[in-house]
Amino acid sequence: MMSVVLKKVNLFLFVYLFLSTFVFSGDLNFIKINKRVNESLSLKSLVDKMDSSNEDNSLNIKDLNGFIILNFWASWCGPCEDEIKDINEFIDLRNTLHPDVKIYGINIFDNKKDALSFKRKNPMDYPNFYDSTNTIPVFFGISGVPETYFLKDNLIIYKYVGKINSDDLLKGINKAKSFNN
Repeated sequence: MMSVVLKKVNLFLFVYLFLSTFVFSGDLNFIKINKRVNESLSLKSLVDKMDSSNEDNSLNIKDLNGFIILNFWASWCGPCEDEIKDINEFIDLRNTLHPDVKIYGINIFDNKKDALSFKRKNPMDYPNFYDSTNTIPVFFGISGVPETYFLKDNLIIYKYVGKINSDDLLKGINKAKSFNN
């Protein structure tokens, strides 16, 4: 009888501590990470012959400096498609309020053909890259898409889980800029 009571108390404490971590952090979608990018994580630009953009051919995440937003998406993800309009709107707002912030889209959990088709169907006003090695989700600890990460000088500060909008992008920038480790 006593062991049943102890198990229930332990379960209650575990749930309480787990939930209090998020409740007291202020926003359930923002999760503090505080992890340095030390590995060489290289991505290829997601462009094809039909794409006339002037995106760079590759991106090494370790070489990114300043304030960076990485938005992870996949072609089969409905919320990923829904958030593109908000991210494109944010690009215009960013140019005015935070011109120092760079944003990149990164396609994961996908094949390149589907990713390119999705990108043609859903124009994105920011550079997009493709993870052909499938190592990026492991390093970042991505559990699903969409997820958006806020970095400052090679330090992953926060991640936002779920479909993001302009307000949350601005909130993430402000959180990242005020972060002190």
